[in-house]
Amino acid sequence: MDVDVQWAGFWVNLGLAIITLFAVLVALYKEDWRKPKIKVGFGNQPPYSIYPYGNQMGMFFRIRIVNGGKTVARNCQVKLLSVKSQAGRNVLDKEEPDILKWSGSPREMGFRADPSKDINLTSDINQLIPIFREKKDITPQGGSEFCDLFWIDSQKKLIFSSSGGRNFICEKEGRYFAIIEISGDNFEPTRKEIKIYTPLKVNYENNDIKIYLAGIEKVRNISQ
Repeated sequence: MDVDVQWAGFWVNLGLAIITLFAVLVALYKEDWRKPKIKVGFGNQPPYSIYPYGNQMGMFFRIRIVNGGKTVARNCQVKLLSVKSQAGRNVLDKEEPDILKWSGSPREMGFRADPSKDINLTSDINQLIPIFREKKDITPQGGSEFCDLFWIDSQKKLIFSSSGGRNFICEKEGRYFAIIEISGDNFEPTRKEIKIYTPLKVNYENNDIKIYLAGIEKVRNISQ
């Protein structure tokens, strides 16, 4: 009789343990299911590469940050961490992370260094220059926002659209690897490696010759 009671207690406890484990797994799955799922779209044709109206800087390359999750990705920010050559050499003018600009983000005067300061001297004119908004919400289920990446000037300098204007001089037919980090309030930061090429590339489209001095070749996930 005592043995039967012990076995009954064992099976009851085992059943409760299984139910508890199942409940925990379901809760974890639901939590992960609700989180934003961040992906990166890229290309070398519009809308990824554009000629900004009234801008003399030439072709502009962008990436698309996509939220494939079930909830809004809050306060997303894209940070340029580093750029290396194919030989593994750091090429940026400054080896410090910098924030990339969202396409079409409004300029916000409130972000000036000292908005209340009176502008009396020529040296104070920098107080009038606002910066672009650095964080943006991305809607769920395929919602997306473009992030400006880089352009190349007439001196073959590749310039990123970042707060500090990170840049480097391109080599002919070079390959460069940029590391970016995408972060937000309600999802874990994710890092991507963007492979950039900088040869002279000629493309024939509808009898129209287009010359590219750069392009995005590949985007892949990397471990942190």
